[in-house]
Amino acid sequence: MTAPFPYYGGKRRLAAAIWRRLGDPGVYVEPFAGSLACLLARPGGAGPREITCDTDSGICNFWRAVAADPEQVAAWADWPTIHQDLTARHSWLRAWIAEHSHRLSEDPEFYDAKVAGWWVWGISLWIGGGWCRDSDDRRPHVLAGPSGQGVSAQRLEEKRPSVNDRGGGRGVSPQALSGKRPLVLPRGGGAGISAQRDSTGQRDKVPHIGPRTGGRGVSAQRGRDQVPHVASERGGQGVSAQRHRRAELVDWFRAICDRMAAVVVLNRSWESALTPTMLQHTPSGPKPPVGVMLDPPYITDDRSPNLYQSDRDGTSDSVALAAWEWALEHGDAFRVAYCCHEGDVDVPNRWEATTTSVAGITRTDRRHRRDMVIFSPACLSDPQGSLFGAPAEAER
Repeated sequence: MTAPFPYYGGKRRLAAAIWRRLGDPGVYVEPFAGSLACLLARPGGAGPREITCDTDSGICNFWRAVAADPEQVAAWADWPTIHQDLTARHSWLRAWIAEHSHRLSEDPEFYDAKVAGWWVWGISLWIGGGWCRDSDDRRPHVLAGPSGQGVSAQRLEEKRPSVNDRGGGRGVSPQALSGKRPLVLPRGGGAGISAQRDSTGQRDKVPHIGPRTGGRGVSAQRGRDQVPHVASERGGQGVSAQRHRRAELVDWFRAICDRMAAVVVLNRSWESALTPTMLQHTPSGPKPPVGVMLDPPYITDDRSPNLYQSDRDGTSDSVALAAWEWALEHGDAFRVAYCCHEGDVDVPNRWEATTTSVAGITRTDRRHRRDMVIFSPACLSDPQGSLFGAPAEAER
């Protein structure tokens, strides 16, 4: 099972190998929820006790809402790609979050299905970071290319939906699964719903989508706007890759609802998910095996600094290091997987670390250091060996 929206830094590709080290714990905690890639990939489905947490109110509200009312979330997420709606909903959602985030923090059962639907529709179209987060003059870093992703350097509150060369959208934004999706080539142009008649009426054309401006002529957006993300293979990403039929979205969200039925979703600091009470490790009573997936925002000195809410308030580095300190303190008692970039922290004796390049290509320059997953001494051995590559050498 996968999340219905794209999320920078998700661990879906690494989840199977991580679960082999965590085993089948009685308590599983993901304090930095994001797209919940590992939780959704748990072998055998839900465990006895699962807890997630995220300070991003949009993420928290989505997971709560889709667990409680998948049909309504699907109804609000089923919407075509309209630039003005992306801008207007971004503004409206930011205002809603500012007004209601305290309710998400105080009431673990509070949610809003309309907000969840609009949020997942928009994040599937948004380029770079900053969707529904407080914005300032800083601009998100997104690699430019033939997909038009260079427009991500626009103001966060006035973006055009992303356009790339792989599928027409992401997450809940892919166009109808059972129908055809428009072809959008890397150099621009294509077919399907994007095709428009040329002046001779002899053949169909789609608007040109360039690497920086999102198009030409009437298709060119202002330099500070963002265009929707559109790709060619699937018609989009998530709900924004040309409209899913409502029934297909409902089926997808109902499956997530069933999976999330017993999951506790908190909208608080990551530490609140790791208290002795949450972990069922109080002085009295049985102490079940505990698995903790720590995937905090990475150290910001070698990545885009505008991906997460913690980037904007300047706490990403301190959160990453605090999570590592927690892992070191509890690694002998709990099965902990800690994620970071290679070189962010020193790997202690008895801990095991494996590294990988998400793209499958080893990169040695500082800006593209490889991902690292560090496993605590309490973790199980991997019967299949590492899928990540050569283990990193532990500090002696």
